Amino acid sequence: MPFSTGLPRNFRPRFPRKGDRPMKILITSRPIDQIPCQALALSFFQDERPLQGSTGLVDWRIGGKLSRLLIAQRLVGRNGETLLTPSDERIAAERLFLFGLGKVVDFSLGRYRETVKQIVSTLFRMHCYDISLPLPGVAMTGLGYPETTEMLLVEIERYFRRRPERPPVRCTIVARAEVTPKIELGIRTALNRNTFHEPLEVEIVSA
Repeated sequence: MPFSTGLPRNFRPRFPRKGDRPMKILITSRPIDQIPCQALALSFFQDERPLQGSTGLVDWRIGGKLSRLLIAQRLVGRNGETLLTPSDERIAAERLFLFGLGKVVDFSLGRYRETVKQIVSTLFRMHCYDISLPLPGVAMTGLGYPETTEMLLVEIERYFRRRPERPPVRCTIVARAEVTPKIELGIRTALNRNTFHEPLEVEIVSA
């Protein structure tokens, strides 16, 4: 069934190159614990108990480790909180990063932008360039998928614009199949509004 946005399944826009360092964006509805990558970035709210969505699924896959950290108060979910924990080879990702979002009522597009800046800078400073993530906080708060997708792409490109030495980047956005067209719309908007200094490849990956 074709997607309503009109973006082809293997849409590959090309832009002027500075070198062979493309940004590849993948969209998939596969279970997040089954996606091979260097780093999986999950987020959760300070008042989200029990853990929901992708974070709850991964917590279950790794034997409730995150829930135990919450009980021990080693993990709270405050805005800006960050935790790196081993995946123990129970999920396909090599590393697991947790990011706190604060309270649900305080989450906004401005807070979202701060969060994706933090995620991008944290993962890439750790030399993780093959990353997977759900759009942080979007599913639980009703923020728009097009706007939040555009913000994520812009922050990734902005971070690397100042770092010509970086390797190619692959970012997998994990979302339910029914919201994929909205994510595609965000990608198209980002391409129309912003000048990307590197080639950008977009691919829809079947679940």
